Amino acid sequence: MPHTPDELLEEALKLPAKRRAELAEALLSSLDQSPDAEPGVLAQEWLAEATKRAAEIDAGVVRTIPATEVFRAAREELSQLRQRTQL
Repeated sequence: MPHTPDELLEEALKLPAKRRAELAEALLSSLDQSPDAEPGVLAQEWLAEATKRAAEIDAGVVRTIPATEVFRAAREELSQLRQRTQL
């Protein structure tokens, strides 16, 4: 059983993608329920951020990036990070 955050992450990354997504959602939801956060504040902040970003996309202020490109870059960066930590 993992005892450190790094060990927990290592184990979590071995899960199938669907289970990792469910875990990520649960962890994010837990942030909104922390004792120092007012109920619903995080959800309101996310809604405000999403609204702002949608307006920026509609106005052509920002460029969207296809998910396949984002995931490819994330996998590449994660691979490089793992290589650096194994040295």
